[in-house]
Amino acid sequence: MVIFSGGRLIKREILQDKKRHMSDRALFFAILGIVLMIFENELTAAGVVSVGSLSSLCLKSLIVGSTIVLVVFVAYFHIIEVQLFMNANSADDWRVALTLRRMVQIGGELFLCSLCPLPFEIGHWGRGRVISRTLHSLNVFVSIAMFFRLYWLCRVMLLHSRLFTDASSRSIAGLNRVNFNARFILKTLMTLCPGKMLMIFTAFLWVMAGWILRLCERDSVSMSHRKDIDYISSIWMVAITFLSVGYGDIVPQTNCGRTMAVITGILGTCASSMVVAVVARKLELTRAEKHVHNFMMDNQLTKKLKHSAANVLRETWLIYKFRKKVEKIDYARIRQHQRKFLVAIYEMRKVKRDQRKLAENFVSLGDIAKTSSNTYDLIQDVHSTQEGLSLRITAIEHQLSDISREIGALSDFMRSRKRSEACDEQSPSHPYRRRRETVLASQD
Repeated sequence: MVIFSGGRLIKREILQDKKRHMSDRALFFAILGIVLMIFENELTAAGVVSVGSLSSLCLKSLIVGSTIVLVVFVAYFHIIEVQLFMNANSADDWRVALTLRRMVQIGGELFLCSLCPLPFEIGHWGRGRVISRTLHSLNVFVSIAMFFRLYWLCRVMLLHSRLFTDASSRSIAGLNRVNFNARFILKTLMTLCPGKMLMIFTAFLWVMAGWILRLCERDSVSMSHRKDIDYISSIWMVAITFLSVGYGDIVPQTNCGRTMAVITGILGTCASSMVVAVVARKLELTRAEKHVHNFMMDNQLTKKLKHSAANVLRETWLIYKFRKKVEKIDYARIRQHQRKFLVAIYEMRKVKRDQRKLAENFVSLGDIAKTSSNTYDLIQDVHSTQEGLSLRITAIEHQLSDISREIGALSDFMRSRKRSEACDEQSPSHPYRRRRETVLASQD
């Protein structure tokens, strides 16, 4: 049984390595296909390569070849996942692992990774001629859909993460019922380095959305407005849409461009809210800084309370003085001191209220949780110490019972010995006793 478990673990490690290598290769060919697609579109737009020429055919053939290799790696990757499922659950039939959700996922990934521009221009379908604009829209659609292959980047990040490869981290996650997926890795990265992640996401979105917007609007503008839809202008429009400014100097004309602008605006709103959350967390005081701040505020409020109480006593004494200790009463001065007296009372009440608020905010939920944890640890230590003492007391009781038993046996032995000696002394056949009685009788 141990040998079988060890063999399963070794096989699992081998499959994990294969899965990691397959994901790396799939990401490489996914990025290669995207780069070739961008290169072909830019050459065609610049007029260097004409549509339907040999150069365009070669570039599109390379794109199709990289797509075929990518589809093969995607299929092999999911085969390895099925083998890992069988290894983890001791399944004998691979069809057990093919649930409906897994089959839909595999089919969706294969379909998504297989989208690419065709290496030839379709001029006729049956008897009808296909419109050029429809062909262009189809090529634009599959070119944009190729960017969805970048989901492999999240998968590669997951498989190469130290949290995923470390056995101790995976054990702790399994005990806490935490799923190791790309979402967990992204949350961890956003917690560790939120600023870098937001900057990378924003820069990547601007570059990609700018090129997609240019691709959508390339053939929709007239030649007189061609300069307004270059790559820099597209990035400018994406940036102002992302930042929710929208000057209106550049407006998308196609439905594809408008859709891209709406998606950019939504992602910009989400990124702005995340920036606010990150900045707020950066500006928040740490626990030690909060303790120092609360200590300083408590000292200041204590001093203010002492000053307010002193002002109350002073104004009370002055009111009494100008009423009872003078020959002529100055009512204007008395009213002035009464106003100061009331102001001092209100100030003292305000300081006391601020002290109560500070006392309420002094202890946070984190401090309560830490205090509860420390208290629980102390209680556990006391409980373990009590158990040790009870065991020692029980051992002492057993030893005392053994000692009392031995003492009882010894007392019984001494009592029986004394009884036997008394019987021997009273016996007349004892020679020493007769000799002693004779000596005593002669002396008398």
